[in-house]
Amino acid sequence: MSEPRGAAAPGLTSEERQRRARREGGASKAPRGERTENAVSEPEAGPARGGGPAGDAGPAGAERVVLEGGAIDGDGAFLMNLCGLPTIALQNPGNLIHLLFDNECYEASGGTATASRITDAVSLAKGAGYKHAAWAKSAEEFRAAFVQAWKQNELTLIAAKVDPGQPANLPALRLDEIENKYRFMRYLEETEKKSILGTGFDSKL
Repeated sequence: MSEPRGAAAPGLTSEERQRRARREGGASKAPRGERTENAVSEPEAGPARGGGPAGDAGPAGAERVVLEGGAIDGDGAFLMNLCGLPTIALQNPGNLIHLLFDNECYEASGGTATASRITDAVSLAKGAGYKHAAWAKSAEEFRAAFVQAWKQNELTLIAAKVDPGQPANLPALRLDEIENKYRFMRYLEETEKKSILGTGFDSKL
């Protein structure tokens, strides 16, 4: 006879009980600013489970990993939002692991090169006040750095150079940036039921 949903099973380890709870949809949430063991399980921790640096696709059939307290960034967005680095460092969230995947281009919009090939993201993060920042040169280094960051519970940037690889079923955006801007604004008008392109709108903004 099967046990009631969520009942504690005798003989199971703490990790086995957590995995069972996740399968049943009963995983608990941690208070804001704290880590949970059920967010990532070792040694499977890190993005390499689902496709990390250097094309590491992870083992077939790997369970989905949900990262709580992490941010995944690309070089384009990273360089366009440098002003955010000192703010993050000032707030100094101990549970934030900042993952940067650098393919040296704006791939989603056609592959235009970024300035990351002449820029050191790790030095920028350290200069902004990050306690820990490092480059990972292989999937193994990336995994080790991630696990270390997870354990030390201090603000960390882990950066890795990756090859461009736009999925075949996700073509590059074939829009001029101005056209893309207006499409987005019209979408907001439609969904939010608010006028943006009305009288007094300055098209140069």
